Amino acid sequence: MNPPLKITIATVTYNAAALIERTIASVEAQDYPYVQHVIVDGNSQDDTLEAVHHYQERNSLAAQPREINCLSEPDEGLYDAMNKALDMATGDYIVFLNAGDCLHDATTLAKVAAAAQQGATQTGHLPAVVYGNTNLVDAKGQYVGPRRLTPPAVLTWRSFRNGMLVCHQAFYARTDLARAARYDQQYRFSADFDWCIRLMRDGAKQHLSNVHTHEVLADYLNEGMTLRNHKASLKERFHIMCRHLMQRMLRGGLSREDIESVLDRLEDEGYINSQRYAQAYAHDKLRYERWGRQKIRQGLAAKRIAEADIRNALDELDEAEYREILGEVVQRKMATTTAESDYVRNQKVARYAISRGFEPALVFPLVGSTDPFEE
Repeated sequence: MNPPLKITIATVTYNAAALIERTIASVEAQDYPYVQHVIVDGNSQDDTLEAVHHYQERNSLAAQPREINCLSEPDEGLYDAMNKALDMATGDYIVFLNAGDCLHDATTLAKVAAAAQQGATQTGHLPAVVYGNTNLVDAKGQYVGPRRLTPPAVLTWRSFRNGMLVCHQAFYARTDLARAARYDQQYRFSADFDWCIRLMRDGAKQHLSNVHTHEVLADYLNEGMTLRNHKASLKERFHIMCRHLMQRMLRGGLSREDIESVLDRLEDEGYINSQRYAQAYAHDKLRYERWGRQKIRQGLAAKRIAEADIRNALDELDEAEYREILGEVVQRKMATTTAESDYVRNQKVARYAISRGFEPALVFPLVGSTDPFEE
């Protein structure tokens, strides 16, 4: 009988005391016992390590202790720390779950292990990748919505031509492939994108499958280094994908000069441009941050996006979804707002919705209020 699959959870931290507790709690809650938790800390100066030490103490008293390894020392950035985690991993599979991110529920790792074992039964080899869906949460851990990009039923490295369709936190990679690929530290924002592609390419060369669990595997904190640097990340991902496609084209007989010419023309003709960026920004701020058009406009203007691109991005927002989200904002605020009268409460809710960037003409009918700024 084969030994049970072991899964390594890798958590990279720096001054993450405010967030790491819920990540740890989601690992502790797992009903699957064959787990290693690797925590690589960048020499935090807050209470991060204290939280980790309490975690280790609780684990030492558990009926079935897990393997917890913690390394705290200065690093050369996020991807250097992630490479350290790869070196420390002892599991058959590894997933990166950063501070603030959580395993979706107590059965997540059991589902991943079952999917991997089923894949091995069907093909004779453990899959290169086991993957699934992702939910987004806010800084308080509250559900925001499903991730906009969704995993394909059949995943290959070419799937990433359409973006990073599988969230890193829902991407369980065979540790041998993951360690061989490593993170390329020349990339500031999207080394994970490149790592996933190279890992899947290596798996395909060995005729290994990628298995979709069709389950939500991760609750992903909707802010991070890549989201904060979205435009720079998109450019970096574009060049990463070009590099991988170029390698294939070279093997197909095209000269490097011809390939470079094609790629330069694609970029010059707007494969990446401010219009696409503005559309993605507007969509994400509405759906995940619950921003109205006025606040989205201000955010894009602050990034020096052209007025024509801003108008186009706002026009592209789905009106039905926009009004539905506004309704949710109003309902939630109404439920938590207290006042001496309904009139005063309505005024407060209207002011709040307008401060989120929603148009007064849409807000007032929903709250049964007149313009609160006229008084």
